Amino acid sequence: MAATEAHKVLVYGGKGALGSACVQYFRAKNWWVASIDLNANEEANANVTVKMTESFTEQANQVTADVGELLGADKVDAILCVAGGWAGGSAKAKSYCVENFL
Repeated sequence: MAATEAHKVLVYGGKGALGSACVQYFRAKNWWVASIDLNANEEANANVTVKMTESFTEQANQVTADVGELLGADKVDAILCVAGGWAGGSAKAKSYCVENFL
């Protein structure tokens, strides 16, 4: 990679709390950042917005196509998957599944 080329990273979950912090971090380091999430991250260089109305397979196809359009023949230096959430509590609790799989 030539010194003038920017490093590139994809942040899956780039609009959430952790994802937004990752986007900010890499942008501060002058990386090109693409966020993949349900909503756009205004701080990212590019966004792939996942459509919740589509099936999982259609979402995967859409994300793959959109990332392909963004990158063309370029490659990324990193892919971060920080999508998801956190829920406290005990796995022993009867309500665990209901609370964690909404």
